[in-house]
Amino acid sequence: MTDTRGLLLAVLVTAASVLDSNVGTRLLDHPAIRKTWGAGGYR
Repeated sequence: MTDTRGLLLAVLVTAASVLDSNVGTRLLDHPAIRKTWGAGGYR
């Protein structure tokens, strides 16, 4: 996850079998996050 300047905020590594939509909410708990944008997930 990066900020609007492209600086790295957080990284979450999972197995390839884990869907992004299932674990992405963990990254949203970052204290610097106030607003997010997302795209449709690949399934």
